Amino acid sequence: MIDPKCAMLIDGLGHSYVYRKLRATTITGLNYANEPMKGPTNHVCEAFQ
Repeated sequence: MIDPKCAMLIDGLGHSYVYRKLRATTITGLNYANEPMKGPTNHVCEAFQ
């Protein structure tokens, strides 16, 4: 359960803490970067992990 006052964490987990898509191939499908994209919610979400 996450406190509703933690707006930045909720925003990050909801949609802004994402891994960048690298490319799509017919053999392997989508490939993603090893690290999430940097943004304002990045540190909060990493601390939550």
